[in-house]
Amino acid sequence: MPTQARSKSKASKSKAKPTGFVKESLEQAQVRLEAFEKEAQKVLEDLRARSKSSRKELTSLLEKFQAGELFESARSTEKKMERQVRAQANRLSEELADRLAAVQNAILSFVGVASREQVEELVQDLEKISKRLERLAKARPTQPKKKAPRSGTLDA
Repeated sequence: MPTQARSKSKASKSKAKPTGFVKESLEQAQVRLEAFEKEAQKVLEDLRARSKSSRKELTSLLEKFQAGELFESARSTEKKMERQVRAQANRLSEELADRLAAVQNAILSFVGVASREQVEELVQDLEKISKRLERLAKARPTQPKKKAPRSGTLDA
């Protein structure tokens, strides 16, 4: 009985180590996640500020145009500015998407989870292997197994 008590205490100690490691990893991941969230929040606030200033500028131009203060060239200027604002908004949107994707990939790699691309690659590899096995199974003729002679026996 004393050996069982010792083996149980050893087992509980060995279980405590991985749990502590996982807990530490999760805490570290949580800290990093909070830092990434703060960075994402800053980027989002910056985008909102830029959007707000662009919107004010566009509204101001529209008001001047509607008031008749601008000439015909104002329309071309307005359209040009609108294209610029849209292009800038698209660039900022792409930049934000890229940053968020980078944050997501960093979190996934830190936690040790495979990314979508890695999983898809593994699935493709498994499909190739499965097809090879099916071809090999079809190519192999079905014959009953013959007993192999025993090696290492003495025939006297």
